[in-house]
Amino acid sequence: MHIPLLSLISLAVALTAAADDLPSRPWNVLTTPPNKTYDYILVGGGTAGLYLANRLTASPKKPSVLVIESGPILDGAAEQPLLVPGLVFTALSVAGQKYDWNITSAPNANLNNRTTAVLTRRIAGGASSSNGMFFCRGTPRDYDDWGAYTRAAGTWGWRAMRRAFHAVETFSPPNEAIVASRGVSWDWAAHGRSGPVHSSFPPWVWASTLTWRAALRSLGVPLPREGGDGALGAVWVPNSVRPGSWTRSYAKNMLDGQPLRANYDILPSTTAVRIVFSGTTAVGVELADGTVLRVVRGGEVVLTAGAIHSPRLLQLSGVGDARHLKSLGIPVVADLPGVGENYQDHPTLAPSISLTWPAGTDASGINATAAAAQYAANRTGPYTAGVGSHASFTTLDQVGASHCLPLADTDAAEYLPADTHPSVARGIRRQLALTVSALRDGRSAALEQASTTLSLQRPLSRGSVRITTRDPAVMPRVDWRSLSHPFDTCVAVAAVGWLRRLVSQPAFADKNVTETAPGAGGDVEEWLKGAMQPSWWHHSGTTAMGLREEGAVVDSELRVYGVHGLRVVDAGVVPMLVGAHLSASVYALAEVAAGVMVGGK
Repeated sequence: MHIPLLSLISLAVALTAAADDLPSRPWNVLTTPPNKTYDYILVGGGTAGLYLANRLTASPKKPSVLVIESGPILDGAAEQPLLVPGLVFTALSVAGQKYDWNITSAPNANLNNRTTAVLTRRIAGGASSSNGMFFCRGTPRDYDDWGAYTRAAGTWGWRAMRRAFHAVETFSPPNEAIVASRGVSWDWAAHGRSGPVHSSFPPWVWASTLTWRAALRSLGVPLPREGGDGALGAVWVPNSVRPGSWTRSYAKNMLDGQPLRANYDILPSTTAVRIVFSGTTAVGVELADGTVLRVVRGGEVVLTAGAIHSPRLLQLSGVGDARHLKSLGIPVVADLPGVGENYQDHPTLAPSISLTWPAGTDASGINATAAAAQYAANRTGPYTAGVGSHASFTTLDQVGASHCLPLADTDAAEYLPADTHPSVARGIRRQLALTVSALRDGRSAALEQASTTLSLQRPLSRGSVRITTRDPAVMPRVDWRSLSHPFDTCVAVAAVGWLRRLVSQPAFADKNVTETAPGAGGDVEEWLKGAMQPSWWHHSGTTAMGLREEGAVVDSELRVYGVHGLRVVDAGVVPMLVGAHLSASVYALAEVAAGVMVGGK
């Protein structure tokens, strides 16, 4: 979406005028490394890190916590482009230019050897600062599979995760006008009412959404009342947006207005490069300038740097596949072959299909100048909404991709790199067996659809994140390995056919549907190689929880195997990607981790 410069300037001026007085926050911002020890040092002030730090510092024993964040804490005018929901794509661009690690992936052998940007934020709030604000959850089966895989259903199964989702969220229902005009529905029982992260239905839903819902209904896709309890079908999805101000609710601003806590320090714009060990016990963190920050005896270092950087820091610190570490001259502290392996994401595809919409009914025809002025004046209009409030999550059978299942019955190791450690291959076999079972039973989403954008939800392909040098200034090699498993290619091809059927429904009869790519006679599989995006920036799986003998990196309490005093709490510990955007699950994961570490609320 192109936003005229004048609109941005006028909007920023209006918002900055209202943001001159910064709210109180619970953390003490440090400008230099502290000369003291802590009960917990968290490396990464992103979605999981700031949520976990809040829970730890508010717990009854009041442990001392330091968060080290590589990027700045944004306030005032610098933060404004990130806060306006309707400027979500501007937020992505701004964050990408100024607050990203600027990693480029390895060539993807299955996508015409294309390289793509690996979006990883360097900013307080992490990915939650610039994501699409789509606050959805996977199905109960997705999380029950976590419980089954880790043999810890009481901690990671659906019932436990559902409690965590509720603890995270303060939900606000849609206003009466949106309910009446768009039919937005919800169920209070699926939502929390007193958590730090706001979720709401913005007071703006494009009328075109009703056309998509009508078409989905005519294809037999169910339209449940509520999607928050993991319902499949065409669902209404709240945004992580604070109602009233209609601004992004994210990990950095979720505690605005809270009083200062003496036990909570944050050190922004500071890069951690290694974990410091005494034998096999983590005792501190080394910074880029050589400073070492230490935990108290019995304290813990917690990696909350995300699924790209947590495995990078582990490998730089001597925790990883011993074969790989030795080849780089890194002394081995713990031989954990699963570090950096098992990378997963939601690959996306967007066939070029044009639709003609009446003026003012679809985001494609937005008047950005008018929308910006309306938002700045009274917080109404299109800019109150992020990427939208609706999507469909469909099963393999609904997409017409059940014929792909035989491709999933082969040995998973056949589609892994030749140097994959046997323990890692063993774990991935179990993961794929659970995933395929859920897809075959129709209890997990195979595909997400939002307008003409499609995303594979439970891919079987696995990638990796590996350092290439002991120099911490050099970013890791991120190999997506998208479509390395033929099942994913088969589902993607079927998804294009399903989308064609969707836009051929009577609801679209007057919309002048025109497909230019891949085109009616085009080779869809060949088109995918040049058009599929390997990542929806839902990085996960690279420090997976589970059993060590199955290639896992952390146990069910997120403690790193083979060492002491070290945990990982971020999307890297997710063993299998869920059929949903990740932010809500990452917050919930951090809530569970806090319960494990210091007890429940």
